[in-house]
Amino acid sequence: MQTLTIERQRHDIIRRVMNIDNAELLKRFDNYIKREEKKAIVKQEEEYHDLTKEELIAGLEQAFKEAKLAREGKLEGKPIDEFLDEILN
Repeated sequence: MQTLTIERQRHDIIRRVMNIDNAELLKRFDNYIKREEKKAIVKQEEEYHDLTKEELIAGLEQAFKEAKLAREGKLEGKPIDEFLDEILN
């Protein structure tokens, strides 16, 4: 659902930019987009960190416990669509 919203926003922005006839406005818009892209990249790099060995092991242990509980019928597993949406978005 979010993908459709993003696609609509992209198309709306493209349509609006295509209708701009002012070179100075286009240049300012281009500069603005470049600045925002740089900010997003820096923010993404700041938020990312490599997992420590302990974090990785703890995550795997939790995943194995949940898989075992799901096999035993004590925990309801996620539908594959929901799981893929979670890891891909």
